[in-house]
Amino acid sequence: MDYLFSDLEGHDDNTLYIIGNGFDCYHGIHSSYLDFYYWLRYCHKDTFIDTLEMLFPEKYGERNLLWKDFEMALETYNIDKLFSDTTKSFDIGWDQRAATAPIDLIHPIITDIPLKIKQWAKSFHIENVKAKLPLPANSLYLTFNYTDTLEIVYKIPSDRICHIHGRCNADDEIVVVGHHKMVPINQIENKDYPFLEEQGKKNIVKEMNSLYKDCHANIDKNKRFFSSLRNVDRVVILGHSMSDIDLPYLGRIRDKISKDAHWFISKHHPTDEVSIKRGVEELDIKECNRWIINL
Repeated sequence: MDYLFSDLEGHDDNTLYIIGNGFDCYHGIHSSYLDFYYWLRYCHKDTFIDTLEMLFPEKYGERNLLWKDFEMALETYNIDKLFSDTTKSFDIGWDQRAATAPIDLIHPIITDIPLKIKQWAKSFHIENVKAKLPLPANSLYLTFNYTDTLEIVYKIPSDRICHIHGRCNADDEIVVVGHHKMVPINQIENKDYPFLEEQGKKNIVKEMNSLYKDCHANIDKNKRFFSSLRNVDRVVILGHSMSDIDLPYLGRIRDKISKDAHWFISKHHPTDEVSIKRGVEELDIKECNRWIINL
């Protein structure tokens, strides 16, 4: 068979492919977060969009950061502003609703995020996608995507694939989406807030902390797959930005595989090199063992 790189030939059983959302986008699947925004609009989920943009108002150009980097945007909430916005009609000195109003607004949206993402991902027409890359069936695959692109398009056996964030077509699995900003509750207790304001802000923190992506717990949940990596000496990263939030997964891979493994990391745009460079430095991958490629 053909290979993406000649260095991979003869290493099918010892190669790990790490698949990110850029892989699906490369295959024409409308799986960017901007596509998520358009899908929500198409489905008339305007209230959901408006509330999300109010909770996470960080901008990327003219749009909310949500529609560029959803998980990064989930970290950008402002506790004081959220409390003020959700309690402006109450007297926070005595009205008990000042403590619960933030929950009434935030909780339904937070709960609905993974459900909406799962519904969106299930709407993709994967069966119409054509294979574009030579991917060996007997290599190992760690995919951050919710889709069955590897199984349906590339006929990769499911026992060679770890869907680290869950699958949109698996009813018994929850799609994982979240941030890595866990705010300590005592950060609120140390402030000189009136009682109801303190309670309201604690409730905001508790709700937002529920979106925390516990990578280490997720690694433990998939420890059988990570344990199977001990013989890997080639790693190919396709369409994954090596963002900070997912570095714990990559760090565990680095610790499990050969220290002299060869890493091939794809980039789609020159700006990708910033996060890739930060990632390889954080992972301490030797310069002689890594190659950045254009795909």
